[in-house]
Amino acid sequence: SMESAIARVRGLFQLSVDRRDAMLAHFCGGRPHEGGSQAQIKRHLLQKSAAFLMGGAPPAAPNPVTLHTKKTIKVPEEQSACLMAVRTRQLLAEATGAEIDWEPPSAVLRGMPAQIAEAEKLLGRVMKHCLWG
Repeated sequence: SMESAIARVRGLFQLSVDRRDAMLAHFCGGRPHEGGSQAQIKRHLLQKSAAFLMGGAPPAAPNPVTLHTKKTIKVPEEQSACLMAVRTRQLLAEATGAEIDWEPPSAVLRGMPAQIAEAEKLLGRVMKHCLWG
């Protein structure tokens, strides 16, 4: 019923900050991270939820353009043939939550800032290990 849904949503406001951050990150498809963008997401969702509880329109989904960013990483030419494989892309996506597209000679990372940072770090480690032979 509507009353039980409202009670459950109000219960969310009583959760600890850490628990709300974890739930928010899960809802937005990412991991909890530091920075202004998560604060912006929180404000957006809280404002929309509060407006809904006060009889306004239902909350709109956060704009994916503002939640997701893109970063291009250059991959050394001698590594691109081995590194730019479907299985590598799948492993990176599973480990970080970021979307990875191969656009030789670069890897394009898309996702939330924390996901992109994690994917960039992992991809950098793989490229560095490849240099060791």
